[in-house]
Amino acid sequence: MSADVTNTEYGPAAALRAVLERDRILAILRYPQGGDIASCLAAVLATGLGAGEVTADTPGGLDAIAQEAAKGHLVGLGTVLTPAKVRDCQAAGGSFVVSPAADPDVIRQAKQLGLAVIPGVMSPTEVALAERLGVRLLKLFPAGNLGPGYLRALLGPFAGRDFLPTGGISQANAAAFLEAGALALGVGGDLFGRVAPDNADQLAQYQEAVTEKVRQFQAQLPNPTGQLGEHSATQEEAASQN
Repeated sequence: MSADVTNTEYGPAAALRAVLERDRILAILRYPQGGDIASCLAAVLATGLGAGEVTADTPGGLDAIAQEAAKGHLVGLGTVLTPAKVRDCQAAGGSFVVSPAADPDVIRQAKQLGLAVIPGVMSPTEVALAERLGVRLLKLFPAGNLGPGYLRALLGPFAGRDFLPTGGISQANAAAFLEAGALALGVGGDLFGRVAPDNADQLAQYQEAVTEKVRQFQAQLPNPTGQLGEHSATQEEAASQN
């Protein structure tokens, strides 16, 4: 395979893959209207999930990433469309970036800075492009519109690749995507809502709700690989599991 960069996983990429293989979920927080984003991310990681993404269009997202990264948690920036946003994530201490597209400049910048990168793909051409750039984990987007059958068909010619279906993932289709061959699922609004709390009472309700929703969501997934609620994995712990 001719590639611009090596396809060997190390550091944040290996740690992220280990966590996703264990949890089967990448938590995605997207709150364009703002709110107490730092407390939301902390609450989500307190459920036992080992990785959290905050989208680039969420006000205060980079500050939230910085706070949790300082604790050693696997956190990253989503909806990354430019190399500048990759640099913002790295400056905040994030471990990974997620993009809706397979942009070569974004992928190269992430790898140059030592960040894990999950580019978005839909077509076989995009899968092949990402592979040439040395990316192993791919975001299938928008997965809800494509369906589990599409993923199963895509894995025909691309067997052995790791896919993270994202966009429209819910309890109604989560099991089907994993049975079709997904490594894990990117889950946002169905678990974490679309409006962030902005006061103590709302935050308490939020934490209670997301803890129960994550528990229920993971309980119905096929072939779970880990236990919820023991701890939120740090980069070092996750890497040691790989």
